[in-house]
Amino acid sequence: MQLLGNALSLDNIANLSRYVESLGQIPLVELVYTDLGWSITQESVAKGQTVQMVVFNDSFDELALDLQAFGFAPTTISPMDTLVLEWIAEAGTFLLPDNGLLAVPAEVKK
Repeated sequence: MQLLGNALSLDNIANLSRYVESLGQIPLVELVYTDLGWSITQESVAKGQTVQMVVFNDSFDELALDLQAFGFAPTTISPMDTLVLEWIAEAGTFLLPDNGLLAVPAEVKK
């Protein structure tokens, strides 16, 4: 923040701080594709939560990606490029590109 200290007002710094803090509350599903296949890291997801899905193509070839189960149109990711999507979690079990599953319970555990 010190680098931005002269460029931002105190209100802007407070807003930026709240924004960065809010990012930490959003579950992350990270999908990394290499020439060897998929590496997927996922956090617990609850129905209705906004989920950040980050897809990184860590290969030298274009990657055709089908996330229609999540409501996204099929797309292509260029080599060494990243795609960031936000998804509002629905209850159900969703197939990930590595044929693994992302399960979202119908009810939040208390």
